[in-house]
Amino acid sequence: MRGLAALALSVVLVLSAFRFWPLPDPAEAAERLRVTVPPQEQIEIELIDPTIQNQTPPTAPPPLPSEALLPPVEVPDETVIEEQLVDLPLDVPADDGVIDAPPAPPVPVGPPSPPEPSGPPPLVREPDRSPVPVRFSEPAYPPEARREGIRARVRIEVLVNEVGRVTEARIVERLLLGRGDREEPVASLPYGMDQAALDAAQRYQFRAARNDGARVRSYTTITCSFGV
Repeated sequence: MRGLAALALSVVLVLSAFRFWPLPDPAEAAERLRVTVPPQEQIEIELIDPTIQNQTPPTAPPPLPSEALLPPVEVPDETVIEEQLVDLPLDVPADDGVIDAPPAPPVPVGPPSPPEPSGPPPLVREPDRSPVPVRFSEPAYPPEARREGIRARVRIEVLVNEVGRVTEARIVERLLLGRGDREEPVASLPYGMDQAALDAAQRYQFRAARNDGARVRSYTTITCSFGV
């Protein structure tokens, strides 16, 4: 019973709310529903009347002068021009259009040029400037000599040509080094040390010797060392 009474009371309250709820003002509602339309832009078009240009007819060419209306005058073309022959002397050659060039001036004779050298430059033992080494080469140290501790110096005389290269090499002295760097001359070195020194000397490069300002061939001495 309580539930039914509460439901009936709720229905009565809802109906009362719908019945006694204040209605909105019609003027206010119409104001809310009014749609504001922006003013449309007006475009004015001005019509321009087309203009018509008056085309003037081409002017007539000016009248020719009275001299141009005269009849042509005939000129006789049978005039004969007599040829005049001129006797030329027989010893004067006719001009054939060829102009002889003037003779060339004689070529001045100067002093005779020195003869070109036909062979290698001369060999000078004591030139004004001896060959100067610019590239050195160390000899290959044989492994056997290294193991035995053989130390030596080899003096080699080389012939340097005009371009600074070694063309000849020969051993002039062999020195074995003992205790305290004591030098002992020997006739030969073991384990191919002589050939290793000669090969190293062949790889040297020099600034060539000069004598009287010219490059010449000359001898010089170099030293190759093993274990020093």
